[in-house]
Amino acid sequence: MIIVLITIFSKIQQAYILISSIMAFYVLILKEKEDDIGVTYRFGPHEDRLGSLWINKFSGEIKELQEAPEQNSQAFFQRAAVKVWQDWKKGSFPEKTCWAS
Repeated sequence: MIIVLITIFSKIQQAYILISSIMAFYVLILKEKEDDIGVTYRFGPHEDRLGSLWINKFSGEIKELQEAPEQNSQAFFQRAAVKVWQDWKKGSFPEKTCWAS
């Protein structure tokens, strides 16, 4: 009985690892407003569930203004912040972009 349970648990764990490794992560990033100092972007899994962040045009400093209404909101913010910062390094503030992995 114990060997059977260990075998079943092992198979479940292997399936979970396989599923976890093939799951995609997508963050939609939309420019909301821009002025001389910074740019505000909305971000999240889709247009109905967005948080917001702000990036300083001069320093590249990023601040989260509002969490995305998702369980793992920090994961969405971190990925959106990286993408916005990468565009800032290129001198670009696109109207629409995304993080996909």
